[in-house]
Order: sequence, then structure tokens, then C-alpha cells
Amino acid sequence: MNKNQIVEKLCSIQKEKKCFVVLDDVWTRDAWNSLKSGFPIGEETKSCILLTTRKKDVAEFAAENGFVHESRALDHKESWKLFKKIAIYGRDQTSMFLTS
Repeated sequence: MNKNQIVEKLCSIQKEKKCFVVLDDVWTRDAWNSLKSGFPIGEETKSCILLTTRKKDVAEFAAENGFVHESRALDHKESWKLFKKIAIYGRDQTSMFLTS
């Protein structure tokens, strides 16, 4: 398939079906410009796109019909709590092996 065929297929699928598309870690406006033709933004679609980036200007540039959410970093205590919840979930010996 060439690029135009891929773009047409992506758009077609998103218009026919309800899709949740995640584009993770898009760093530049150029990267978004090269990807966006495959996603029917502003057109009638059942799909939703979540784009993540570390760059606020890229998020604002890409958010033509959406919104920008800025998350905050977890502090040490919150990070440790999340780590224990995910990495050691359900183990009785958690407190024996882990200390702050």
C-alpha cells in the first residue's frame, strides 16, 4: 500500500467504526502534520484521538477541535504509592521488603 491508500483506509475505518486512537509521544509539529491526514479531524466521525506529547506547543498546534490537558508530575510520595500499587499489588510481604 502507498501512503494515500493507507490514509484512505484509516479515514474509512474511523468513519465507519467507533475507534479510540492513541498517538503517543509526538514531539514535533512536522510529525503531527505527517500523521494528521490519516485522521478525519473536524469531519463527522465516531472516533476519538488521544495525542500525547511533552511539548505544549505541539499539543496546542494539534488541538484544532480538541483541548489540551497539562498533567503534573507526581511527587516522591505519590510516585512511591503508585509504584507499590502496580508492582507489588496483592502481596502480603510488601512492608517486609520495601521502605520509603
